[in-house]
This record gives sequence, C-alpha cells and structure tokens, in this order.
Amino acid sequence: PNHKIMLSSVEMSLLITACVTIFYQLAFFFVAAYFKFDIVTDLAGGSNFVVLAVLIFSLNSIPLHSPRQWSNTILVAVWGIRLSGFLLYRVVRFQKDNRFDNIREDFFKFLFFWIFQMFWVWIVSLPLTYLNSVDDSSRPNLNGADIAGIVMASTGIIVESWADQSKLSSK
Repeated sequence: PNHKIMLSSVEMSLLITACVTIFYQLAFFFVAAYFKFDIVTDLAGGSNFVVLAVLIFSLNSIPLHSPRQWSNTILVAVWGIRLSGFLLYRVVRFQKDNRFDNIREDFFKFLFFWIFQMFWVWIVSLPLTYLNSVDDSSRPNLNGADIAGIVMASTGIIVESWADQSKLSSK
C-alpha cells in the first residue's frame, strides 16, 4: 500500500518554520559555543523572525498576497532588522553581553538558552506564519482593524527604538 501524508499549507508552513528555526538557531549556537562569544546570540534571535517572515511569504503558493499579508510581513521584517541591528551594535560596542557571564562556559546551560530562543522565535512567529499560509484574497482591502494594527505596530517600533537608544545613551 502506498500511503501519502498530505499536509495543509498551514501544517506545512508550521513544519518548515519549526525546522528552519531549529537549524538556524543551532548553527548560531555552535558558532557562539565554540568561540565562547555573544556577538551572534541576539542577532540570531532577531534575524530569525525576518527569515521566517520572508520565507513563508515567499513560499506561499497563492498568486496574489493580500495587503494584510504584505503589511504584516513588512512590519515584522522591519522590526526584526531593527532589533537585530541594535542588539548587534550593542554587543559589539560593549564586547560582551553580561547576561551570559554565568552560562557561556557551560555547554548545556548555554544550549538551554538557545533552545528557549528557538521556542520564543517560533511561537511569536505563529500568527504571521498562519496569516501567510492561508488564502487571504477574500479581503482585498485593509479595514479599520488592519490600519489600527499598522499604526500600533509602527508606533511600537518607534517607541522601542527610542527606548533602546535612550538606555544605550545612559550607559
């Protein structure tokens, strides 16, 4: 008997994003663990969001993406690039991240942090993964809730940027 496992586009997207996140984070973990430095730790976390957002958006077989899919993917990518860039700048400027002083030398404690980061990235990415895995073409225009969401997310990115810069300036 020839049994085929058929996955829906959502299930396939969940599987792809889980695998990509695991491999992506483990690759960065092994670099960080081998060299015992923190330069790639936050870069891996923030950039993983961008990779997942763009990957699932690109793999979506739906002919046209909805404005909601475009706007959410762009917002997550902008946020992830900003966050990764800031955190990379911060760790390069200070040469290390004090959060890892007690775990950097212990392989398994350090790995536990990275496993936690895998779950964090994957779980936080679930809403966008779902959105970009379904046919959203029945909503060709943004509605009031979409616009409110775009305004709130954009405001959040601006406030987060200001807060990060303010905290950095005080050090």
